Amino acid sequence: MPDFSMKQGTLFPTFDLDAKEKAILGRFLALLDRSGVSRILPEKSYDDCLYGGRPGHDQASLFAAVLLGFALGATTLRELEAACRFDLRFKFILDGAEPSHMAFQRILDEVFLPNVDLVFFTVTKAILAECGLGWEDAFVDGTKQEADANKYKFVWRPTTNHLKLSDKCRAIYERNGVSGGVPAKGILRSMTLAAKLSELAEKVRESGEDPGALYRAKGHRNSSLAKDYMLLSELLSKALEYEESEAICGNRNSYYKTDVDATAMCLKEDYYSGLGSSMHAAYSEQISVSHGIITCFYVGQESQDSSAFSALFERMVSNGMKPKNLCADAGYGCKAVYSLLEDSGVEAYVKYPDWEGELSGRRPASYQRDGGSVKCLCGRPLVRVAAEGTHPKRAGGAFYKCEDCRGCPFMHYCRRFKSEPEGDSRVFEIDAEWLRLKEEARDRLLSPKGIEMRVNRSCQVEGAFGMIKQDMGYVRFRRTSLAKARLEFMLYCLGLNIRKLFRFYRKKARFEYWKSPEGLKAESFKKPSVKRIENRMMKRGSKAKQPNEKAKREYKYAGRKKGRNLPPN
Repeated sequence: MPDFSMKQGTLFPTFDLDAKEKAILGRFLALLDRSGVSRILPEKSYDDCLYGGRPGHDQASLFAAVLLGFALGATTLRELEAACRFDLRFKFILDGAEPSHMAFQRILDEVFLPNVDLVFFTVTKAILAECGLGWEDAFVDGTKQEADANKYKFVWRPTTNHLKLSDKCRAIYERNGVSGGVPAKGILRSMTLAAKLSELAEKVRESGEDPGALYRAKGHRNSSLAKDYMLLSELLSKALEYEESEAICGNRNSYYKTDVDATAMCLKEDYYSGLGSSMHAAYSEQISVSHGIITCFYVGQESQDSSAFSALFERMVSNGMKPKNLCADAGYGCKAVYSLLEDSGVEAYVKYPDWEGELSGRRPASYQRDGGSVKCLCGRPLVRVAAEGTHPKRAGGAFYKCEDCRGCPFMHYCRRFKSEPEGDSRVFEIDAEWLRLKEEARDRLLSPKGIEMRVNRSCQVEGAFGMIKQDMGYVRFRRTSLAKARLEFMLYCLGLNIRKLFRFYRKKARFEYWKSPEGLKAESFKKPSVKRIENRMMKRGSKAKQPNEKAKREYKYAGRKKGRNLPPN
């Protein structure tokens, strides 16, 4: 028996909902029936009024009203309550019922919150099937959004202070001869401090003093042993505070007191003033889009997109939304992401950090593979060498040396970061595996399919974030804690998908994006020009000197104006 689409006609006082809108809402309710999402709904109860309070509402109707509300812009509990009173579309779905905001709060807490993934992926798969779409090509992007927390009440991870406290405790142990079994370095846990405090209390008793009476006595009358005992007890309470903060932080460096799940992150724009400042309470948002439909989402505490990608991709795979091709910007271009996609059998059309410079020819790569060997930008071979007393900075790195750099036109560009740019040889640290993954991604991005993926990424996933933030007005989390923030973002993503579904029902959405034409040739990097690179380096050097020269001229002008004696140049 259908749960969503079984509706009775309700007689309105003077007017009724348009027939076209009724047909669209009817198709939407029928889609919810076909999706099977009703299996998570609790058993319907209509006789709650026998036990006092308001009569119960149909859970399926409330469920559909929540989804419709986030699609139409009624996203708060009060807005949902008002829409049920004055919006004919909600009256059609609810059969004229007017549930309060508490009814919506109850279904959000009891139905949506425990089944966030089940609701999203079940309804999204039904929408994709309804529109005849798949998820072979996926486009990924992420952003940071401000959390509902007081941005001034945050706590940094107290690791440095905890280490200093441990050193103070070690000094007390050594002064009083109770340092046995204590590590020489690192953080001392509160259990160790408590055990040593008990040993110190025994020494205080042996000296004829009562540890409990020390706090009531004057400080200057206590012995040095008693003072160390009192100091160690204060350090123990502080260590407990540090351990609590470290437990809340987990793998993060900070948390906020009003929302312990929120992390301090640098944002592009401040919700209050509109100007980006140093740190705000925020969460990381990641989405995957196919044909303009959001197929996967993730809300986490990671400050970098590349760190959050593994969690997003795991959700895609576990919920049956694994793509064949995946495209992302340079924020995801790292060895871990490339290796994960390669092991999963997904074609990675992911830019790496140096992509734009190499594509334009302004910042070409200093070395590249050539068959089984590695050559520098000038085409001279690099030989692997062992550097004594020096270790590679990254795992898998090795040292390669160009024996003869004399006469190389790119020598100044190649040595621009060296403290001693002169010399006849140049040593590079190269990770061969990372170089291979990066060059394979480069070849895919330059192919006709890569051009198509790059064009569609900027249209689809950037457009999805634009519609969520600008059209739907979602620029800040309104709910506290990671679980509720994840629920809220899921409802906005699902609301955007339902918006596109309604446009499809009105025959205004075709889900057609740019396709690479037949015969399109692969793109290639611009050939590095020695003259262009040298001019750019000279231009950068002159720009770096301009502010100092300008400040010097202004200082001279101000001095002459005030009649001061300025020092000579």
